[in-house]
Amino acid sequence: MSVIGYIVEGENPNIDITCSVSDPGYPYATFKWSKDNQDQSGGEAGTITIRQRSATVSKHDGIWTCIPNNSEGEGLGADIYVVVNAKAHLSPSLQRTLTVVDDPKDSFNVTCGFISKPSVTISWTYNNNNILPDGVITQPITTTSSGKMSTVTQKLLWNPNSDISSRRSAGGVYLSKGTVDLGQGRLDTKESDQMILKVEYAPYQIEFNKSDTVIAVADLDRLIIACAATCRPSCSYQWKKSDGSIVENSNILDLNPVQKLDDGSFVCVAWNKHNEQGLKKYLKLTVNCRYSLCETSPTNIGLPLHVNMTISICLTANPFTQLTDSNWRFKSSESDYMINGLPNGVLTSVKDTNHPFKKYVMLMITKILESHYGTYTLQVNNRFNVQQLTHVISLLPEGPPVTPRDIKIIYITAVSIYLEWTAGFDGGPDQTFWLNVYDRETSDWFIVPNIPDTTKGQGGLFEYKLTTKQGLFPGHKYIIPFGAINSISNVTGSSVMAHIKRLLDKGFPVITIIGSTFGVLVAAGIVTVITLLWRRGGRPLADKNDDEARKLILRGHRLLKPLNCTDEL
Repeated sequence: MSVIGYIVEGENPNIDITCSVSDPGYPYATFKWSKDNQDQSGGEAGTITIRQRSATVSKHDGIWTCIPNNSEGEGLGADIYVVVNAKAHLSPSLQRTLTVVDDPKDSFNVTCGFISKPSVTISWTYNNNNILPDGVITQPITTTSSGKMSTVTQKLLWNPNSDISSRRSAGGVYLSKGTVDLGQGRLDTKESDQMILKVEYAPYQIEFNKSDTVIAVADLDRLIIACAATCRPSCSYQWKKSDGSIVENSNILDLNPVQKLDDGSFVCVAWNKHNEQGLKKYLKLTVNCRYSLCETSPTNIGLPLHVNMTISICLTANPFTQLTDSNWRFKSSESDYMINGLPNGVLTSVKDTNHPFKKYVMLMITKILESHYGTYTLQVNNRFNVQQLTHVISLLPEGPPVTPRDIKIIYITAVSIYLEWTAGFDGGPDQTFWLNVYDRETSDWFIVPNIPDTTKGQGGLFEYKLTTKQGLFPGHKYIIPFGAINSISNVTGSSVMAHIKRLLDKGFPVITIIGSTFGVLVAAGIVTVITLLWRRGGRPLADKNDDEARKLILRGHRLLKPLNCTDEL
């Protein structure tokens, strides 16, 4: 039996199959055709045409038989094998994008198949290479038949023997190819769609951009450190303190400047949808800092004889150096020596357990003697101090307050007075200040008592909001004495005189205060400081002939001497 082929579905040219006999007989023979024992029509003249554009495996592939016959009977038939092959078609193709997780329990199961005649051989490429990654394997092919067509499929799976890193790195572009032999040495290859495999996984392996997890940095320097985790999809990040407080909502910790309270542990937390609890990595930060005062420490102390005294100075530093008697010096009009030579003096230090940077240095003296009055100087440093820290405390006999001085009117309006002064030393007992305002036009005055000495003898700022009854009037001149008082005595300090000029017609906003309308007097030139008087120990520098000022009486205060003020210059 001869073979005709190989015909490929859908290709030109047409093929004629002709059947003839050496003796046509009489009457002349006609021909009957069958394929695979199924009768076919259209070839009575002895020729049947297979049109390749419409050639199919199901219709034309097989054994064709030609039998001559006439009214006298059938002759011997002849067979010919017509081979029709089919190029490969995808069934199924790969999906364009596939997202899986690195867990081997995940059902990563990809199938690609080809239908053809004859059956194909399947091959795979990964990122244009013919070798699959270690994390992926292929199953043996599966072949099924439908008629004369074959379907060949093959699956990709996680390699059960691979480690997790191999699976995480298996993402990329996959392609399946089906190759069929169409006969006579002709091969045809069909490619699947490209599949982009995305492998997702929870964060792991957090790294800092600095190699150490323990870092020392100086106070007030800047520290920038970043953390990064390997994860897909990309991670969200936070930096937290060890107490759980959030410092940064990003992967970058930027401390600018570094503070002493930053000393301790930080943690970088990275998370995505596959691990919402997050992966953590800790950073131990040691903050080194120079010596400094951590609280307002007194500079002047007034105490009577024969009482006990404890001077406590709060210091911050890291590291602390060993404090000894040599850190202190005592100086008086008669002596200058190290503190360890001071009678009845004990030096000690106490560390604050709640604040590792804080230490209290205390000097305790029992029964103050005349010889204890003088100046105490503490000097400390560590390698981070460019200059050593020096703190001086004067121990003085208890006495009346030293008068406030250097009083300045920062501004004065119809509704407020804002002063600045140097308080002086209070002599020991707690002092307060008082303020008096005298209107020279109306002879009215009011007093503001009990102004606290919030800075403990270091000077201060005072802003007094006037009531509607106390309001100041444009065009009026005012005398404003200022003084200090403690349990020993009352002293009058500086006095200032102010002239509030009349409101201009334009240029100033108007505000309403409890039904009254005032111009806001804050521009330069609206408030005029006329003169500044300074008196120390109750003795004013003033014009003694100002009878108007002498009439001022301060309610509730005992004056050492009546106040004297000059007229405006």
